[in-house]
Amino acid sequence: MQQTRRHWFVAGLLALSAVAFVCGSAAPVAVVDDGSTPHDRWLTQGDPVPNIMVLPTNGVYEPDVLVECGGPPTFPAAALRAPVLLSESDVADGAMVPLEEFLASGEGGLWPQDSYWTFINTDDVLMIVHIGADGAATTLAAERTDSGWMATRLATGGSCPIQVPLPEGLGEVGWREDPATPNEPESTLIALLATGRDCSSGHPMGDRLAPPQVVVTDDAIYVALVQYRPTGTQECPGNPEEAVTININEPRGDRPLINARTAAGTLADYVPVSPS
Repeated sequence: MQQTRRHWFVAGLLALSAVAFVCGSAAPVAVVDDGSTPHDRWLTQGDPVPNIMVLPTNGVYEPDVLVECGGPPTFPAAALRAPVLLSESDVADGAMVPLEEFLASGEGGLWPQDSYWTFINTDDVLMIVHIGADGAATTLAAERTDSGWMATRLATGGSCPIQVPLPEGLGEVGWREDPATPNEPESTLIALLATGRDCSSGHPMGDRLAPPQVVVTDDAIYVALVQYRPTGTQECPGNPEEAVTININEPRGDRPLINARTAAGTLADYVPVSPS
């Protein structure tokens, strides 16, 4: 069966707000959200998609932009710029109790026991992070509830990618350049193969694939794809690749094509290795 290729024309560049936070010694990174769509409800097919890119750019530092690291809780970008050691932080009474109880347990005893950085430190949420010499991140979080402080995140060993959180109802889409359609420097077309990450009983995304978000700079072309998540009970036999063509309205040249959902890197790109 011949594959249907979906086409989009990019009439202009996605407008960027001037927000940035420092990524170690690398270029600043901006998290952009134009606020056009509410994030507090389930988005369905046809709803406009808010900006979901994390892009390298120059701009002013905006400490209130919220990002996440492989899942909630979200935290302000300011935490990436100047983390403070837990041993030097004043945390709310009782906030560390559930985390200390876990670290003292059989499983938690195998995890890093000290030298954590404080990432979120409010009256109601505490998030601490340990970065290993290999870049592996251990993240622990606790939140205040009506019955006291409870652990809400216990994760270790992953790279912890920095991303703008997706609104409810949207799912991640992976993509790669289509090897059957070479992207020549003089061409204005970018050919991709996209794969939905949500279980969909093996069905293609089709019209659930949202229009791509594209930013073209002098140095790179950034693309972000997301989908409206399927509803109802779904099985997970694997999803097919779907052909996508984007017309950027100017020659591609030798600029690399970069996934804007992952362009910000990982927690280890910002946070120093925990002291031994």
